Amino acid sequence: MRTRLEVRGGLAALGSAGASVVAASLLIGLSVGAICWAGEAAVLSSMRSGRVDDVRASLLAARNLIADQERRAARVASQLAGRDDLQSALVRRDVAPLVAFSRTHPRVGFALANGQLVGGAALAGPGATIAVYSHGRYAGRVVVATPPGATLLASARPLLPWFCFGK
Repeated sequence: MRTRLEVRGGLAALGSAGASVVAASLLIGLSVGAICWAGEAAVLSSMRSGRVDDVRASLLAARNLIADQERRAARVASQLAGRDDLQSALVRRDVAPLVAFSRTHPRVGFALANGQLVGGAALAGPGATIAVYSHGRYAGRVVVATPPGATLLASARPLLPWFCFGK
């Protein structure tokens, strides 16, 4: 007497059905894996794009803070260039009063018409420069430095994201 299983093709039919199930399971597993990978790649790309936008905004905020400092420095330099004592020292090329002034005001420097520099620390980095003329002749420049430092960093901190400072 034959069993129902043998009538349909025996154990060979059962083996080929098992192989089909295994192949279908592998195909489904690979498809799910590919979908997960694509989703993860999209999320990571979005996060990177967001970080780039945050860094761009941070740099723009820092640039604006430096530009504000330079505008204030330009006003100070203009006021200093209008002082009679500093103008006459530049015209006479008298270094002593300029050195004394730059010692008491470390962010202020002077460039004389002959190329001599006074207050060298103030002459490097961002800042504002105002030229001084006397009777149509160049007498020198007044320089007010605005070096980025701890004060700028402290004022920029609330504007910048955490990863810029490693909090």
